[in-house]
Amino acid sequence: MEAIHKINMIVKNILFYIYASFVGLFIFILSPIVNIRIGKLISSRIGHYVLNTELYICEKSNNINTPKGNYIDLWFEGNVSNIQISKMWRRELTLLPKLFLFPVYTLFSKHKYFHKFLIKENTCHDRDVLGLLQNSMPNLVFNCDELKKGYSYLEKYGVKKDDKYICLFVRDSAYLNTVYPNNNWSYHDYRDVNVSNYELACEYLSNTGYKVFRMGAVVSNPISFASENIIDYATNGDRNPFLDVFLGAHCYFAISTSSGWDAIPLAFRRPVLFTNFAPIGYLQTWVKNSMFTHKKMIDDEGNLLTISEIFNRGFGGCLNGHDLAQNNIHFVENSPAELRGAVSDMLNYIQSGSSDLTYLESSFWDMFKNGVDTNGLNHLHGDICLRCSTSFLKSNASWMK
Repeated sequence: MEAIHKINMIVKNILFYIYASFVGLFIFILSPIVNIRIGKLISSRIGHYVLNTELYICEKSNNINTPKGNYIDLWFEGNVSNIQISKMWRRELTLLPKLFLFPVYTLFSKHKYFHKFLIKENTCHDRDVLGLLQNSMPNLVFNCDELKKGYSYLEKYGVKKDDKYICLFVRDSAYLNTVYPNNNWSYHDYRDVNVSNYELACEYLSNTGYKVFRMGAVVSNPISFASENIIDYATNGDRNPFLDVFLGAHCYFAISTSSGWDAIPLAFRRPVLFTNFAPIGYLQTWVKNSMFTHKKMIDDEGNLLTISEIFNRGFGGCLNGHDLAQNNIHFVENSPAELRGAVSDMLNYIQSGSSDLTYLESSFWDMFKNGVDTNGLNHLHGDICLRCSTSFLKSNASWMK
C-alpha cells in the first residue's frame, strides 16, 4: 500500500508540473501583448482577507505597484474565513478556482524570473501608510437584497435604518484555538483582553441611547452584562458570516482590541476606538477619525515602563509574548474606568469633528515618532491621523516620559 501511495504521489506531482509548465508557457508567450499576473488572497484570516485586498484595489486605482502596459490580474483563494467577503470580492476581482491557478502560482513562485507574473504585495501589506483609504470609497459593496436583509435584522432589536449603534469586539484565544487547534498560538496571548472590563463603557453607551452589539465568531464566554441595549450577538444564536460583515460596515463606530475583525469597519471607513492596544510601535496611525488606548507594561516588581523605556528596550515592536515574558515584562489591561473615559472621548471627538491636538497628545506623538525611529519602525507609519484618548493620557501621566 505504501508503494502504491508513493507512485500516486509521483504521478500527481508529474501531472501538477506538466499542467503548470503548459499554462506558464502560455502566459509567457502572451506577455508581450498582455501581462497575466496571478495572486493568492490571504483568505484564511479575515483581517488580511479584507484589508490586504482592499488596499490592493486602492493601489491599483492609483497606479501603485502595477506593471506597465496591459495586464490582467487573476486571483484564487485558500481556506475562506468568511463566505460573505468571498461573495463580495468576486464582484470586484477575477477569482478562479484554486485548482486552475495554484499549480502555476507555485511554479512561478519558485523561479525569480517568473515573479513578474505574480501580483506584487501591497506597499505595507494591510497598513495604509499611503493614506489611500481616506481618499476613496469602499470597494466592498452590498447589493440591494443584502442591505434589505441587514436592516431587517437591525429592526429586530429596535435599530432603524438611520439609527446609530456601536460594535464591540474583544479578542480572546477561543477563535484561533478552535479554528486552528493544531497550532500553538500562545505567543499571541498578550493580546487577549477580559471582556468584563467593558461593562462600564457599554452601560455608558446604553444610557446615552446607543445599542451595542458584542461581536465575535468564536468567543470564550458570553457577557454577563447583556441587556436590551447590549446585545451579545456572538453567543445569542444570531451570529453568521453575513452579519459579521454587515454590522461592522454600518456601525457608528467600533470598539476593538486590534484584531482581524476590525478590518471590516476599517474597510468601510467606519471609525474605530482601539483599546488595550499592543505593541505600541504597531499603532494603526494611518486610521482617520479614530482613537486608541494602550496596554501598560510592567516588570516583575510592578514597575511601570514609560513610553521611552518601552522603545529604548526594544519592546515597541515586539510581537511575541514569549519574548516579553523572558524579559520579565507583562501587560496590564485598561481599567473599566479608563475604557469608559475613552468611549466618552471617542463620542466627543466624532461629534465635534475637531482636529486640534491637546498638549498631551502632541507630547505623546513626539515621543512616539522618536521611538519608532530608534526602533526602525518608520516603514509602518505614514501621516499620523490616529488620536489618543485624552482621559487615558491624563490618568497615566507617569507613562508619558
